[in-house]
Amino acid sequence: MILTSVYKQFKFNAGPDVLVINNKFAEENPETTKKLLKGYFKSIQFIKENPTEAAKIFKELSNLDVKEQEKIIKDIKWIDLSEQKKLLGSGGEFYKTIVHLSQFLSEHKLINRKVDVKEWINTDVLP
Repeated sequence: MILTSVYKQFKFNAGPDVLVINNKFAEENPETTKKLLKGYFKSIQFIKENPTEAAKIFKELSNLDVKEQEKIIKDIKWIDLSEQKKLLGSGGEFYKTIVHLSQFLSEHKLINRKVDVKEWINTDVLP
């Protein structure tokens, strides 16, 4: 892992994998959104508890052998629902990281405007 200044400050890398759901879809389909997220977090729990079985499933997608895929699964820090709520909340490390990056990108004219991070992160949809 590269210990960037952002990581040193927030203990979070700037380029995490993310699950994105369109705000309009979430607003128009709140129950479907919650069910999708519930399934997503249920799958994370399965992967954490069953890395060998998950590796066999992922093998078809990754073309890696099962042992190599299992090692990757075990090396990943899988974030469950309760931890996700903490990270994404306004005092959470991920939230603060995105605020910091938004300010940095705006100040250096890498994006057109300062972003209100509340527009990007909606914890109300979490089950």
